[in-house]
Amino acid sequence: MLRLQLLIVEDNPDDADLLLRELRRAGFDPEWSRVETEPGFLAALQNPLEIILSDYSMPHFSGLRALELLRASGREIPFILISGTVGEDVAVQAMRGGATDYLLKDRPARLASAVKRALAERQLRAERYQAEAAQARLAAIVTSSDDAIIGKTLEGIITSWNGGAERVFGYTPAEAVGQPMLMLFPPDRVDEEPAMLARVARGESVRHFETVRVRKDGACIDVSVTLSPLIDHDGHIVGASKIARDITERKRAEEELRQSTESLRASEERT
Repeated sequence: MLRLQLLIVEDNPDDADLLLRELRRAGFDPEWSRVETEPGFLAALQNPLEIILSDYSMPHFSGLRALELLRASGREIPFILISGTVGEDVAVQAMRGGATDYLLKDRPARLASAVKRALAERQLRAERYQAEAAQARLAAIVTSSDDAIIGKTLEGIITSWNGGAERVFGYTPAEAVGQPMLMLFPPDRVDEEPAMLARVARGESVRHFETVRVRKDGACIDVSVTLSPLIDHDGHIVGASKIARDITERKRAEEELRQSTESLRASEERT
């Protein structure tokens, strides 16, 4: 049995029982409540709900009003409108107002399939929202990162260039995108690019590879490079993602420490 948190907006208990029987026959195990007034509906909206089944017309309330209140609450709950006689104009109005579906009371067999479809659509929306939120977080990280994060094709052509890349290398995105990555390589390092791209094309990653690159102003800087494959929805490797961190100051400090240590050792040997 499939558990289902259900709200029924209906003034006739017999009609509500009919809906519940159809759902149970289809394999659902509803955890349900029934309301027939606006205050009762607003109170029920505070509870965990997976779906709402609402009669179109009641003495003190209406399905369209319930739909309006649901939309105003901001909650994304599938809403199915049910009536004895729903005209085409009413159905269109309900769907425009955000109803998930509408049914006629004399066709209860459609209820289970309508509920399953509504729940499936809700799950897809939730997954799409989570994916979009994750993409937005990732985009924010890429945008604000101090590291150069660069996308490129397997031929070495730059396809994306974040703010960190502009700060590290001096080129704007307009200047860099569409250009070969080799514009950042000193002449004695150009052989590194085809070798690394070949590894990426095989699905390998290159991590923390220390090398030298050239800024727009001609200055050479030490960088630590991590290169990973970019894979499309079909699982094909379509490019590479490169993260480059400027380690010039660290390398300079290491060299100064090395020279100082050697000088101290030489002094001790003389002494």
